Amino acid sequence: KVTEGRGADVVMEVVGHGDALQLSLDLIRPWGSISSVGMHNHALGFEGFQLYSKNATLAFGRCPVRSIFEDALELLVKQQDKVAWLCGKTMSLEDAPQAYKDFEARKVHKVLFKAPGA
Repeated sequence: KVTEGRGADVVMEVVGHGDALQLSLDLIRPWGSISSVGMHNHALGFEGFQLYSKNATLAFGRCPVRSIFEDALELLVKQQDKVAWLCGKTMSLEDAPQAYKDFEARKVHKVLFKAPGA
């Protein structure tokens, strides 16, 4: 709906799962690009024709976390109000089993764990 059927220019696949890669292929427009930084450890479940028919580019590789960390952290500090919903819950490490249950039940997106005694 956002692109009025045109498709995304670029999709970042960060999960490392075949379904996420397939969704990326479905979402890109013709001549679009997919950047996959997710760690794929299974055979990829798509035909080369899916890329060929869209004339799409697919790039794989690790996210260069160390080289961009300082810039990313600075941007996060400036824009944290826009992403606060991602990690709106803090729990003690002892409560990790409940945190996983909450995540599975989709009650939370991410949980920040406090170190013991913190």
